[in-house]
Amino acid sequence: MEKIFKNGYGDEKAFVKLIKAILESLEITHEIVVTGDRTKLRFYEGFDSWNYLTDYLFYLPEQNKYLAPHDMFYRYGSVSPEQTAMKGLFIKPEQITDYNYPVTRVAYIPEAPYQDNMNNLDITIDFDDDLINTNVDVKRTYTGTEASIYKYALSRIYEDQKKEMLEGLVEYLALTK
Repeated sequence: MEKIFKNGYGDEKAFVKLIKAILESLEITHEIVVTGDRTKLRFYEGFDSWNYLTDYLFYLPEQNKYLAPHDMFYRYGSVSPEQTAMKGLFIKPEQITDYNYPVTRVAYIPEAPYQDNMNNLDITIDFDDDLINTNVDVKRTYTGTEASIYKYALSRIYEDQKKEMLEGLVEYLALTK
């Protein structure tokens, strides 16, 4: 963790250790989940292998939420769809005397409900009396996976770039047939 703070970056395992330390210091109940990308190699509990155990998540059972410590596109409560809709290896520390023992179980990682992931357009069009002029009001709403790329980008770009990005989204909408 010292390298993360010194250099400002770290690998996936370093971020897993950092998030684990933060959760423990805040006394937040959690489990480490080791899984993979279901589009490449699905978790198969009947075959002992590490090949499909490539990605780490945290599961917070009291909130019933997941966290991907290494994935810059997803925030608390939202993980990559490729890491859901399959099983994972859940590891929970169990305090026995002075030592934490890992207690493991295999469980299903549910996909996010479709209501949590949307790309909606609410469009209101008002025509004047002669039907020549129109007033168009467009509201576009992204949530969940659909919003992840924009949340990431907007948190890392300058104000003038944000305006340019938003204008680009509006232009795209105007040019779409």
